[in-house]
Amino acid sequence: MPEEVGLSVISTAESGFNYRVTATTEDPRARESDTAPWNLRTDVRFSRVFAMGIGAFLEVRNLLGRDNILTYDNRNIASKAIWEEDENPEGDLKRGFTQEGLPIYDIPRMVNVGLSVDF
Repeated sequence: MPEEVGLSVISTAESGFNYRVTATTEDPRARESDTAPWNLRTDVRFSRVFAMGIGAFLEVRNLLGRDNILTYDNRNIASKAIWEEDENPEGDLKRGFTQEGLPIYDIPRMVNVGLSVDF
């Protein structure tokens, strides 16, 4: 690519978090034996510099729009059972945050467009 044009791609992969299976089993061997789904994210940034140091960029975070699960609603037995049986992290209230206000999902696809001035 010419030096006035830039392209960067960053991909990350994280194994899912471990959690206790307690709401859907009485068997103590199953406790602390399950793992949430993997988190995969790809971010892309394209930039171009024009005359007089003026540049533009397009940045896309979570390019594939994947629902990456950070945690799950574990405030009551019903919510835990929904998570353990269906891997639905939103619980019985179907909300995207925990009772402490923490997000259940990582960021959705986000597109940023901007200008820069280099001097």
